[in-house]
Amino acid sequence: MSEIEDAPKTGFEKILAYFNEILEINHPIAIAKIVEDTGFSWSFIKKTLAKIKDEY
Repeated sequence: MSEIEDAPKTGFEKILAYFNEILEINHPIAIAKIVEDTGFSWSFIKKTLAKIKDEY
């Protein structure tokens, strides 16, 4: 068994992938649209975006 299984992505990683792979650069978007597209709660997305903002 030399195959390495990928661990499931965290919610944080999924939101980063959404912003990096799906959205256009400098494209304004409402949190409601992110909720609709990802299935995450509004509060989780808001908390994650605040975390991203603080880190960068």
